[in-house]
Amino acid sequence: MEKKLVSILIPVYNRLSLVSQTIESAINQTHRNIEIIICDNCSTDGTWKLLQNCCLKDNRIRIFRNETNIGPVKNWKRCIDEARGQYAKILYSDDLIDENFIEETMKVFDNRTAFVLSMVKTFNGNQITDFSIYKKKAEYLTSDYYRNILLNNPNGFPVSPGCALFRTLDLKLSLIIDIPNTLSLDFNRLGAGNDLLLFLNTANRYPHIKVVNCTTAFFRSHNESFTTTNNLDVYYDFAKYYFIKNNKPAFLSIFKTYLWYREKRDKEKKTILRLIEGKKDFLFLFRFILKNIARRF
Repeated sequence: MEKKLVSILIPVYNRLSLVSQTIESAINQTHRNIEIIICDNCSTDGTWKLLQNCCLKDNRIRIFRNETNIGPVKNWKRCIDEARGQYAKILYSDDLIDENFIEETMKVFDNRTAFVLSMVKTFNGNQITDFSIYKKKAEYLTSDYYRNILLNNPNGFPVSPGCALFRTLDLKLSLIIDIPNTLSLDFNRLGAGNDLLLFLNTANRYPHIKVVNCTTAFFRSHNESFTTTNNLDVYYDFAKYYFIKNNKPAFLSIFKTYLWYREKRDKEKKTILRLIEGKKDFLFLFRFILKNIARRF
């Protein structure tokens, strides 16, 4: 059977010194039926010229350029809209994937799976950190996934889609560019929260998610990274609140209680607690504290 077309989506802005490695990691996939969609967000550092040269080396690369900088999240959307594959993988322009990323994640994708996660390592020069605690299981019910990712995330599920394979249609349906909020948060400027909602909205349509027990995704930590240079907690808290309020309202009391506990524990970290209606769930709080105490012993 012919291998299905997979779109590797690379949104890029001013990554002249890094994007070549990213593209190379995409080109080298053992799953050969791929297209590489690269959308340049009006770079000013020579990135576009480099992309034009890359096109000459591999006809699977398709490049596009925005006339103005439209912000990172709208540029993600541009990549997704240009994709022709049934499946898609977002590859940020400073990250890397192993040559077997597509092959390994495609092996376990089925019609009941929301998305497939790879193990992840972060790197900065020669320093490498592995935070893929969720590798303990090959499959999670979406209900278990939500109780992890929406609270204190003990399994370390990622918020970045850079380690996951999705259906292209699910990316189109799940991406929200401007999340309505009363806090003047500009979600399109950073993409924090929008990335998590890709996971949350997609998982809401399927009974489980899957994990491949091998490290095929690598996140680069550097001084120009959005996640390194910004405090993003409030963006992610609000994205979770937005999802819960619109899709899992019965979970609001638990989420409110968790934020209340976190605010008491970390007094310097303010939360969006004041926005959440309803009562606290003290039974959840009691069980949550007991579970956290048990982990220490």
